Amino acid sequence: MEERSQGREENDAATIGTFPLMGATYTPNHVALSARLLRSFGALALIAWGAIGVMVDDLVLPAKRGALHLHGLSAWIMAVAMLCGAAVLVSVVIDHYDRRNNEAAYRRFGLWGARLGWMLAGLSFGLLLAGIRYPQASDFGPWRAVAGVLGWIFVGAIGFANENAIERARLGPLAASAAKARPVSGLALLGGFFVLSGALAALAALPTVWWPTLFSAAVTASAGIVIAVIGALMFAARDVAAAAPQELALALRREPPLVRNWLPVRIGVLLLIGLWAVWWARGHQSDRWLAEDETERQAAPAWKYRLDDFAGGMTMADIRRRLSAAGFRMRCYGELGRNEQVEASDTQVCWTLANNIDGIPSQAITFFFGAEGLRHIRIAFAHEHWPAVKAWFEAFEGVPAGKFGKDAGGSDIFGRRGGTGLLLISESKRTPAIMALWQARGRIAETACKSGEYATERWALLCRDWPAPTAPASR
Repeated sequence: MEERSQGREENDAATIGTFPLMGATYTPNHVALSARLLRSFGALALIAWGAIGVMVDDLVLPAKRGALHLHGLSAWIMAVAMLCGAAVLVSVVIDHYDRRNNEAAYRRFGLWGARLGWMLAGLSFGLLLAGIRYPQASDFGPWRAVAGVLGWIFVGAIGFANENAIERARLGPLAASAAKARPVSGLALLGGFFVLSGALAALAALPTVWWPTLFSAAVTASAGIVIAVIGALMFAARDVAAAAPQELALALRREPPLVRNWLPVRIGVLLLIGLWAVWWARGHQSDRWLAEDETERQAAPAWKYRLDDFAGGMTMADIRRRLSAAGFRMRCYGELGRNEQVEASDTQVCWTLANNIDGIPSQAITFFFGAEGLRHIRIAFAHEHWPAVKAWFEAFEGVPAGKFGKDAGGSDIFGRRGGTGLLLISESKRTPAIMALWQARGRIAETACKSGEYATERWALLCRDWPAPTAPASR
């Protein structure tokens, strides 16, 4: 055992420097059977945990008080973080069976795999704090964005510190010589800040590059990529910056830093090409869809219905028959994706186009159904019609119900209580269109009111003091 330990220590020392030390002995890595089994089962458990959480769109993490539930984008990112953890666990098992002298490569993979996992876990937690629940409606605002960024940095810093501590404990005295060979410089810290800031700016702009395919979002994402590349170059050049003048002059004559560390530049160029290719393809596709919808809208009849003409529980067949008889072209389908639902239990959707609603050019009018029938109606308007849409909302029959949080762009969501449901609307600056959402009063009673989650004075209008419903008018 002493000989093996001595061989492993010499092997570690041989890989600390740029070149292996002459005369260093090599002993293949050995991992006990119990550790191999634990790591293998742990990796399978992490993969299954993340996969099941993504499939049901509810990734549950134990917390100090209760549990933390992740949905949508946060769940996907946390599942990838778990996959990184599983890969780190498995790498140790693979290292046991690999008899070649490449333990250093496995250690680097484990170290950086764990760091990536921590950063992704921090990003998932940051998105949760920021209120970004894509593809569902978000509750995003400036202060929540700051909290999300701080949460991401905090969790990522904990991960990096933890992995660095483990690495130092493993190397022991060798860590001191490694630290002297590569000191932490101000250039490295500044480069890391640039990488983090650029990546954050690019990620924040990506949703609006995909839809509604904004040119400004593509420019913002491109700027973020460029900033991240600059930061990566600064971080990679930290050794050259810390070198003595004579060593620096010799290194520059042999190989300029930008040439030696050009991998970030190559990755950045590929990302920029991919970004603008996606923007161009989505822009042309969306232009074609919008042109087709506008042609159909011009030929469609005007919308003569009131929202109180609909009531929760109406069947899809009844609504489709009534609207088709009035000249509207109805499309209905089931097997909904997560981004096609208002609630996770929505089962079917119907949508149509109308020439106008009370003189306002409209976009899609969508009906959402559950097992009990109609639940929601969503009406989309173009952003340039916001003043008219706001006046239409204020003329909606019923009483004001106050504010219901904020949308993804930080705008207030206002509500008005009608006879058969609640109408919600916001300016929705970060969404493709202005969305007005009608919710059936029966569904509100079944969810918000029944759970008691909204037992506040404002919700008394919806949970206690709502007059008995009247039958919707037949059209």
